[in-house]
Amino acid sequence: MDLIDYILYIKSERILIYSYFIRVRVILILNVIEKLKNEHICIINYDRLLKIINKEVEQKCDETSYIIVFDPENEFELPIKYNLVTSATKINGKFDEIIKIDKVLSNLYKAENKSGNIFLFKITNDRIIEEQLKPIYEEILDLLKEFGGEASLTDIVNIISKRHNMSRDSVRDELVFLKNLGLIDIKNKKVIITRLL
Repeated sequence: MDLIDYILYIKSERILIYSYFIRVRVILILNVIEKLKNEHICIINYDRLLKIINKEVEQKCDETSYIIVFDPENEFELPIKYNLVTSATKINGKFDEIIKIDKVLSNLYKAENKSGNIFLFKITNDRIIEEQLKPIYEEILDLLKEFGGEASLTDIVNIISKRHNMSRDSVRDELVFLKNLGLIDIKNKKVIITRLL
């Protein structure tokens, strides 16, 4: 399930999505709206959103509407009923789900929910496109599991470089990527698995 489908799967709940990147917040809202095309949508702080997107979004605010709150300045801007809130920071409010989005690479983002589930995505042509982890990452994690969750950096680098005919530096780059995702940690020349996929 990709990020947008997940948001729509729990659409009856109150969801906070916070990310420093305004483009991510805006594109996410537009992608959600597009998938909700047959439903009434009401956007709080629509004027702020309009300044960024420069195109009208059809709205109908009534008791059946899916309510999106775009970048409230604080929790006092939240109405009594709301479904999806975007923000640059983690604001206070009564949220059933909180999703934090960080940048991993230049156009690769990681969304993580309260349960620790990770969604990787890129933004292409104003669309959120799900990204899958390369098989090498799963192989590294499986190898660490075989070692009981922890192995020496040298062992992991040597094994993976031989299996994939890669340079040791390339394997180290892949390990740094996994570390940036929060799936492993590298300390004292050891690689430690921190989260299972």
